[in-house]
Amino acid sequence: MAALALLAGCAGPSQDLASSRAASQIGNDKRMAVVYECFYALRQSWLNPPNQWGPYDSPKIGYDVAGNWAYLSSDVDGYNHIKSKFDRYYHSDDETSDMTSPNYAVRGGWGRGGQCLFFVNLILWRSVHYDLPKSWASYSTSRPSARNAQAGDVVFKKGSPNHIAIVVVKDSSGMDVVDSNFEGYGSKRPQYHIIPSSISSEIIGRHYYNNATIDSQGWKVYSGAGLWY
Repeated sequence: MAALALLAGCAGPSQDLASSRAASQIGNDKRMAVVYECFYALRQSWLNPPNQWGPYDSPKIGYDVAGNWAYLSSDVDGYNHIKSKFDRYYHSDDETSDMTSPNYAVRGGWGRGGQCLFFVNLILWRSVHYDLPKSWASYSTSRPSARNAQAGDVVFKKGSPNHIAIVVVKDSSGMDVVDSNFEGYGSKRPQYHIIPSSISSEIIGRHYYNNATIDSQGWKVYSGAGLWY
């Protein structure tokens, strides 16, 4: 809470300011810089005082909430860096090659983040200037179980489909993650199904995985103890 109180006094958001950049000056806590960036991706207003706990940034587990603003448009330099790394493999929408455009970044009132690996890389680059591997072949299933994850860790699963996310809250029952293109946004969460197409799932959101799901889907922690960034 102390870090949040300090962060609340920071200036409002601009094109070149993300929450993590302010957070990283508070004790150089890279984990919390990543978590704060995830909160910012969900709500632009998170930077503005007072920073109060809500469903998108709650320290408690079990929340399901989608982003509601054009996060991709808020740091064009960061977006261009990750886009150049991913060539054309950054989103599945053929309507535009510029994901910062109003045609893509917000649709039906929901903020969109592209494919999951693109989005996680963008969060890490904007918060701690770290790049993850581009190829799914680099994500080994011999990594520790995501039951061992901490807030700020990257977690992933291999299978049908592959998916990757960032843990924002963890307790003994499971984990809340922030991601983009979660496969359940269209079928299991019709309130987010903004257009009748697979691209409607490219939404930034926070949601919960319990331990049983972590185990059954084979979720792993990419950045475990001693391996974190």
